[in-house]
Amino acid sequence: MSVTVKNRAASRRLPDTYDPYSAIANGDFEEAAEQAARTPGRASRLLLADLALRERRPEDAIDLLSRWRAHGDEETDARRNLLLATAFERVGLHERAEELYALTLPRTGGWALENQRLHFRALGAWIRGEHDRAKELLEEQRQDRHLAYGLGRDLLAWIDVAARKYDDAADRFVEALDAFESMEVPDQSARSNSVLGLAVIVVETIDLRYSERLRVECDRLPWNEGTRRRLFHAGHYLVRLDALVGNDDDAFTRATNLLRSSQRDGELLMSHVTLAEFFRVRGDRVSPPFHLRSARDALRSERWSSTDVDDAMAALLFAVEASHVDQPAAAEALTRVLSSSGRTDAMLAFEHDSRARALAFFARGRVAIAQGHDRDGEELVGRARGLWADHGYRYRVALADLELADTFENRAALEASRATLADVPRSWLAKRAESVQRRLTSGLADLSPAERRVLRELRAGKTNREIAETLQKSESTIRNQTQHIFDVLGINSRAALVARLSELYG
Repeated sequence: MSVTVKNRAASRRLPDTYDPYSAIANGDFEEAAEQAARTPGRASRLLLADLALRERRPEDAIDLLSRWRAHGDEETDARRNLLLATAFERVGLHERAEELYALTLPRTGGWALENQRLHFRALGAWIRGEHDRAKELLEEQRQDRHLAYGLGRDLLAWIDVAARKYDDAADRFVEALDAFESMEVPDQSARSNSVLGLAVIVVETIDLRYSERLRVECDRLPWNEGTRRRLFHAGHYLVRLDALVGNDDDAFTRATNLLRSSQRDGELLMSHVTLAEFFRVRGDRVSPPFHLRSARDALRSERWSSTDVDDAMAALLFAVEASHVDQPAAAEALTRVLSSSGRTDAMLAFEHDSRARALAFFARGRVAIAQGHDRDGEELVGRARGLWADHGYRYRVALADLELADTFENRAALEASRATLADVPRSWLAKRAESVQRRLTSGLADLSPAERRVLRELRAGKTNREIAETLQKSESTIRNQTQHIFDVLGINSRAALVARLSELYG
């Protein structure tokens, strides 16, 4: 929210460079707080309350604004009332917020103030789950160069996301970015929220219309306390975007830069997991274990609550990646993240966030498969796929379909994944689909589930004795199953098997 210093006599005594709102808009919250402390009277409270709301501390905003006496400047009083109203909304005091919305706005504020009131009322309706009402209010806004209009476009986009109208949402996010750009002082913190929203849509729905705009926005925004968390997560979506369209060098460079910029254990965790995935899907056998060991160390140091969904999702992605090479670490990660809320069931642990719930099912499925529980794994991966399909997340649906096709030689799942990936033929997902197709015509599709489990262990380079211990079978059973795999592939030695698997799996 834009705040104007109204005491002109006092403001003239400040340095020419003094501009607390510029600091807020640029996301330099610490600098903004220092400047706000030197701002005269009520303007200081407005600035500090604005900061508190941006940092998700509505109780502090209420404390700052409740002790307020009207002093004749109607516009300043109106701004205070609107800030206090939205603080009330965020702590659930909706009736008190409505009382403040009902107050008459001064004519001097024009549509800037009215747009703020419409945005805050819509935000309250959104918090209460009244999305249609929120949309009606925001559509009453008139286009202008103030922050509230851009925030209104951003909120409209999130309403469309909730309704799964992703094409409309992407258009709205771009409208919001254009609105922030047209402001006298572009608000970088608010802008980063729209960038993250656009990143989610572009990758998850494989909608490439705004991919170049997304890259430009990510690269031009400053990294600071007001923007870095959103930009960090948007950057990881961009890594996957580059991989989707075949820009492997750009994907690797961006992933490496994100790792170097990581400041928290959760960020280190996500960056190492992204690089582990990047190397694994390209057939590198050395790099993924290194990055997963580093990710495991970060995971063990990280602390999160059940509401820290971004960090929890990084832990779930670790469980997925580790299930390919380090089953105990994968199981440990899954147990930790699911029990972070005191629950061990994915549906309950993430009942407040369907993205994490679907990923938890997928991670549980991958871990079950790695532990040899194919039937349970297939069911859990299928549940994840169903949730992603309900939300229109084509990227994740393709991942699940390829997992089903790759692990269980499921021809229907393979065809579904190829149809989903028709727009991105150069992506690593499309290349994986081609690899699965080669195996389906090689005879491996005719193996029994038990023989497929043995094949997975053979691919890991294990001996018959090691496979017998892992699968809790006799060595003679493993020898017989291995010989049948040799017969299916038309080979007669382990060396020939390695060469044939390299050809089939890439």
